[in-house]
Amino acid sequence: MSCTGKIRFPAATWRAQLNTTLPILVVAPDEGLRRSIAFALEVEGLLVVLAESFPALEAENDAKTIGCAVVDEGAVTTLSDGWRTLMALSVPIILLSDSAKSVPAAFAGSILRKPLLGGPLIEAVARAVGPRVPAR
Repeated sequence: MSCTGKIRFPAATWRAQLNTTLPILVVAPDEGLRRSIAFALEVEGLLVVLAESFPALEAENDAKTIGCAVVDEGAVTTLSDGWRTLMALSVPIILLSDSAKSVPAAFAGSILRKPLLGGPLIEAVARAVGPRVPAR
């Protein structure tokens, strides 16, 4: 447990929530970031699909074969209609952002601040693809 005011769940709790039958889509223009996120997710036994941009993300979303999408803000801000495209997705979204100030108020997904550590990412994915973790 940390004393930062945020609720942290033991690893065993959020690991039990992970749905490994559907892959997690990772969208980031930076190849190093994509691979780093993929590694963190694969270590937890999750299937991962990588995409550099939204066209690939939209194709995956249409197939309805992903559990959730982890999207770097850079993939959103490089498109003129990036925020609209992101918010139209029908899967849970985890946005990786440098600053919450740039995120529209209408965005209903989860936001993780960069720099990113593995634990908070895995917890966010577990919450996105699994049933709600009961509060303690």
